[in-house]
Amino acid sequence: MIDIERALVSSNPQQREMAFNFHLPELLELEPARVIELVARQEGETRDALRDEVVRLWITRDRVAALVWMGSFENEWERKSSATIAMRTLAAIEPAQAIAVADQFGIGRDDGSLEHIVQIWATENFDEAIKWLETQPDNAHTAQLRARIEK
Repeated sequence: MIDIERALVSSNPQQREMAFNFHLPELLELEPARVIELVARQEGETRDALRDEVVRLWITRDRVAALVWMGSFENEWERKSSATIAMRTLAAIEPAQAIAVADQFGIGRDDGSLEHIVQIWATENFDEAIKWLETQPDNAHTAQLRARIEK
């Protein structure tokens, strides 16, 4: 954990890269509570950088735990910012989960990012996008996304 804290205040980009690519994933896997404490102790840009990296890593490893943690932020901006990182991370590997995260945190519909995710998904894997769409309720939320798939 010391290596991660040092890297956060270091001006050496290689030190930060080493901490984020090796030390942080290991600590997150072995002791996620310590990672949560580490983020909580940070402030400003340092906190933002660490929080965003933890979201990127954790959302693909333990989605449920990551979502609980993100939902625990008292600051609405921090919750939505984290959810946006999670949504973007998941969009590349599990678009349906990215949509679920967006809906859970109330993001992505007003700025077109969900429509964009769905459009890319339909372009890259039309059959999978259609299967997902068939499981969705027919309402205003889905109509917006349905239009992107059925074009």
